[in-house]
Amino acid sequence: MSAATIPCPVRRWADATPDAPALRAPERTWTWTDLDRRVTEMEAALRARCAPGSRLAVQAPNSPALVALVLAALRTGHVLALLSTRWPEAGVQDQLARIGCEELLDLAELRPPSSTAHRSLPIPLRRSATIIFTSGSTGDPKAALHTVGNHLASARGMIEAVALKAGDRWLLDLPLYHVGGLAIAYRCALAGATIVLPAPRTPTTEAVQRFEVTHASLVATQLYRLLQAEATPPAWLRVILLGGSAIPSGLLNDAQARGWPVHTSYGLTEMASTVTMTPAAASRAALATSGRVLPHRELAIRDGEIVVRG
Repeated sequence: MSAATIPCPVRRWADATPDAPALRAPERTWTWTDLDRRVTEMEAALRARCAPGSRLAVQAPNSPALVALVLAALRTGHVLALLSTRWPEAGVQDQLARIGCEELLDLAELRPPSSTAHRSLPIPLRRSATIIFTSGSTGDPKAALHTVGNHLASARGMIEAVALKAGDRWLLDLPLYHVGGLAIAYRCALAGATIVLPAPRTPTTEAVQRFEVTHASLVATQLYRLLQAEATPPAWLRVILLGGSAIPSGLLNDAQARGWPVHTSYGLTEMASTVTMTPAAASRAALATSGRVLPHRELAIRDGEIVVRG
């Protein structure tokens, strides 16, 4: 395996720890063998449908099938555009034309051929992987094209920063069309950690308790509701990564005073998620900042402007 490629992380964990949990959802737990089988089916369906390199889009809520599609596209070389479920049909068509997308996929119609081969090809790091749209907070949403290597570097930096490992459980309570949600899928696949996929509108506190979540990515509203429901954190919860917007200082102070493992952060779509993060047990003053630059990123100030690259 050359430095310009990586083996499929799902296949790697299916070979190494076949019966370990890869994805937990209310209806069932998927082992790495189960997930590898589903990803292989999705891979075969994609290969039968379009040539590698084609730009394909999907507009769907979080589900095990969508997770499998995201991971299958890494194997096939299709560029997957993840679209917000909030966009109206007219807006979707405009964006598809803008990015040169060939097809809007329907997950229910993605069925593999009758014979599905178990491929295990190396994945080129420089290959285009996804198109994610910015929030549009400063204008129209902008399309950001990421390579496999972009997502890999982003995942590795966060894995190192929070010591994510096999057996950990990261709550995927952000949509996969948001870069913060998509990054969780890649981190867990790379580290061998379990993706926790709650049912829609499940309260955060319920998901944390039911699935014994070790890591969670939350916005301010989710943290507020968590603190309203729980006085102190459960012993298994090690990291709460906060982002999305500025977190009110009173909320941070309350969380820290009660022992919740909060980390403030800064990220952006163009950088494939988180760029900076505060360390564990940061001081109150430090939590008022966005923290320090994570591994595999670079940051500089030029003419009063923050510039980043990875």
